[in-house]
Amino acid sequence: KPTEIAQPVEESEEVRLQLGHFVAALLLRCSPTQIYAYIDEATGLIRAQAMDPFHEVKALACETMISFCYNHTEMLLHFALPLARSLTSSLTHNHAKIRIAALRAVTACLWCGVWKHNFEIFQVLMAWQDPNKVPIKAFYEGVTNVNYMSTLSFDRHPAVRRFWFETLAHWMLRCVDKVDLEPYIAPYLLTGLCDENEEIALEVFWLIEKIGEAYEAEKEEDLRKTKQYGFDYTWTYGGRASVPFPLQGIWAGGDRLDHVRKTGARGPDFLGHKALTEHHHRELLDDAGEEEEEERLGAPLELPRRDYCWPDSRGLDVFPRLPRPRLGSRSWVRTHSRRYIKATFN
Repeated sequence: KPTEIAQPVEESEEVRLQLGHFVAALLLRCSPTQIYAYIDEATGLIRAQAMDPFHEVKALACETMISFCYNHTEMLLHFALPLARSLTSSLTHNHAKIRIAALRAVTACLWCGVWKHNFEIFQVLMAWQDPNKVPIKAFYEGVTNVNYMSTLSFDRHPAVRRFWFETLAHWMLRCVDKVDLEPYIAPYLLTGLCDENEEIALEVFWLIEKIGEAYEAEKEEDLRKTKQYGFDYTWTYGGRASVPFPLQGIWAGGDRLDHVRKTGARGPDFLGHKALTEHHHRELLDDAGEEEEEERLGAPLELPRRDYCWPDSRGLDVFPRLPRPRLGSRSWVRTHSRRYIKATFN
């Protein structure tokens, strides 16, 4: 559950805030050799500030932790989990800007625990408990575990939910050890398709499209025959439909959100009976085809400009009309949906 210092030794909030500025300036001036000699003390100070009850100290601690993690990534391998655990109270804070700053700090911690402790960070965030391990405390009193990933997925502030889903996509695109993190991230990213805010749900759809593009580049050999022969018949309900992912729980976008209708797939045309233009896929369109596709998708929506936005989301085009998901998106969703279902029922 969220950890916070109930009664700090220094009662004055202004003094604690100035101490936070002093620690941040000191860590920036110290050399890597000096940081290495006092790494325990440095991480302890940052963790204490992150658990401070004063919201300005929390915001300053998140900024300090971000710069500290990015500047000293190599020596913080075994400190990634304690640093991320200290941010739990910030992830559930009443101020939206504190929750957003905590997400940026968690992302910085993920760069420190690559291939070693990142999966443990996600286990803390999603309240995962090994059924074969029961803490001794649980025999004597109740133990509360908070699923922070679920809490952020249904956050009361739209800006936090938007940034949360953008952060999930950022982890999928940029994290080196995303293979270990995909089973944790995929279910919560798919939750964004059913967000109550229509614009956020649309953005999540196009974020999944971007992840699908990266999936196609990684699994190029596995998808080569499918793309060359156009054999996606199994994805069209027997050739009867060609629809996008259900948005906001409504099939094909419902009445409010339109989608691009296409003829159903019929499998590969080995004998060449179909016209040449029907062999082109949306993934392989030329320049003229892309312009025609943009006309069918409509003018892209203007997303709110934010200083804290990830670079991957800044150049994202969110169109109001939904096309059929690209092959990589469909394959990525199918793979992780099956894994999630098997893990749930096993």
